[in-house]
Amino acid sequence: MRFVDKYQPFLYPLIARTIFREVSKRIETVLDVGSGPGYLSVEMAARPPIKVQAIDINPTMLALAAKRADQRGFRSQIVFDTADVHQLPYKSNTFDLVVSYSCLHHWHDIPTALSECVRVLRPGGTLYIIDSYPDPQAVSFFKRMIPEPELARFAVQALEESLEPETIRAFVKNLETQNFEVADFVFDEEDMLEIIEHIQDSPFEEAPPNTISWKLVATK
Repeated sequence: MRFVDKYQPFLYPLIARTIFREVSKRIETVLDVGSGPGYLSVEMAARPPIKVQAIDINPTMLALAAKRADQRGFRSQIVFDTADVHQLPYKSNTFDLVVSYSCLHHWHDIPTALSECVRVLRPGGTLYIIDSYPDPQAVSFFKRMIPEPELARFAVQALEESLEPETIRAFVKNLETQNFEVADFVFDEEDMLEIIEHIQDSPFEEAPPNTISWKLVATK
């Protein structure tokens, strides 16, 4: 959480904006898998009448997420559950949208976890997962630029554990989906201008490498 608070707080509104722009259908129910301290969950809930179910295997993270939702005034729109993506405690065909940001690289059985995400989607619902490319340049950058060892470890571990899109495509082929896409996750021009403004105020002494995240978007 401290890493995001210091280095990336501006990203989550833009991530939510991008997801909603690309998933143009009406959305009322969202499952945020691996919500952590609730940054994305809160941004999703900021668009009534959406109701968000936020899950994480770490109760401490969920307590932080609930506090964040209270501070932002969206607590009544988010339900927090301690749950494992490999065995989701929800009925099939429950959610319009299942999202996950920077979490898939933690899943120990990715095919099973993806299958569970699809199972709880309603027919026509969308699975939208974002994670980073493994990038040696970015790993080197964070090791040099982040003075706090624990925060540097957080960023470096996420990059070192990330998977290539080709691996994800192989996992998704066997899912019960109408279609799927694994591609670069990019912001539009307006969002990029906003990001540049934040980067200019960044505590980093040099510009970070142009690391691109990938997205998995699948329709049930």
